[in-house]
Amino acid sequence: MKNILKLEIYDGFRCTGGSCDFTCCEGWDIVVDDATNKKWETKSEHPGYLVRQVISKQGDAGTQNFIKMGPRKCCPFLNESGLCSICEEFGEDYMPETCRKFPRQENRFGKLREFSLSCGCPEVVEMINRISGQIKIEFEGDRDTLLCEGMIDAGQSDTVSPTAHSGQSVFSHGTNVPMREYLPPAYAIREAILNMIQNREIPILERFYSAFNMLLNIKNQSGANEESAAAEEAGATEESSAAKEPGGTGEKGGHENTIRASITEINDLFLDVVQNYRNEESFGYYLHDIAELAETLETDAVSAVWDAFKAEFSHYDRLLENCMVSKVFGTCVSDDIEEMIMSFQMAVTEYVMVRYSCFLIWLINGKKKIEYDDVRDYIVAYSRIIGYNIEGMKEFWDERFEKTVWEPGYMLQLIS
Repeated sequence: MKNILKLEIYDGFRCTGGSCDFTCCEGWDIVVDDATNKKWETKSEHPGYLVRQVISKQGDAGTQNFIKMGPRKCCPFLNESGLCSICEEFGEDYMPETCRKFPRQENRFGKLREFSLSCGCPEVVEMINRISGQIKIEFEGDRDTLLCEGMIDAGQSDTVSPTAHSGQSVFSHGTNVPMREYLPPAYAIREAILNMIQNREIPILERFYSAFNMLLNIKNQSGANEESAAAEEAGATEESSAAKEPGGTGEKGGHENTIRASITEINDLFLDVVQNYRNEESFGYYLHDIAELAETLETDAVSAVWDAFKAEFSHYDRLLENCMVSKVFGTCVSDDIEEMIMSFQMAVTEYVMVRYSCFLIWLINGKKKIEYDDVRDYIVAYSRIIGYNIEGMKEFWDERFEKTVWEPGYMLQLIS
């Protein structure tokens, strides 16, 4: 029997094809995997037709093949109907693996498989928005096979909560399923992050800060029993976070900056992040006007309305919380704590950019209601701009701070 963890919406996803108003066929590089490239090279019906649209690039991981994008950074195989001409002419098997799978994401750990969905697809965000409560992550399978694989400690196998049965949530806040009892330390850490994010007794940004502090504490630990200590720290920090009263992260008061300073920092980050995208046709519609405003923004004037904006934006806390859970589940999976911190920082950065972009469009629109379509579109845009550019973001933070892991004070500035 297969052992699977997956988002509750995973099986229900269907590509909307030509009706999609934010196509995944433009705006970024599309990798052509070796197996697909070989198929294209041997396709006899149109010799050279497919491979002529492939370009090779040298990177840290060696040489990779990519589709040669047009001037709009649009895939040349995207037809006027908004559909893939490769799929229509040759079938889905001839599409690059990236195109066949997106927005589906898969992680494998021995006999455990995980399936999530990227918020870089507007239909995924629509599905998440239709969830009335908290998004769930479901388990299907048999613990005994995980035990044989060595992913469960035989001495702890009897401690697994009986609620972790097929088709039931294992990570959602309140179920208290002790996944840390029978999976590697990275799972314990991720479970703690997810439970913190879903703890609605605490304001959403304070949940992010608590999770970030936990990750820093784990990173700073050392010693022979580091992995065991990390799992214990995850559990202890999660319990501590759950016990906090809304309005305090413990250390926040000592690090809090003024709204003006925070807006200045966020504005600088925003301009850096969108610099290479604001004039691209695929992203320009969403970024051009707000980037122009950001360049001339008078922080003294707008800081006075920041709290009013945050109150309005809080109407989307449920959507953004569920998107954050999806991102953490899909990306915070590394045994390397620094890699896990980086993945979490990326997810927080996406949130901060979505919120700030909505702030700018709110100012442009005369401080009227924040529209759902704007929130959705910025979630999609930054999931693509940031979420699929981890190496670029690492380089950015390293150049800015001479290290890739944030200080707590910087995190506080971003979430103020």
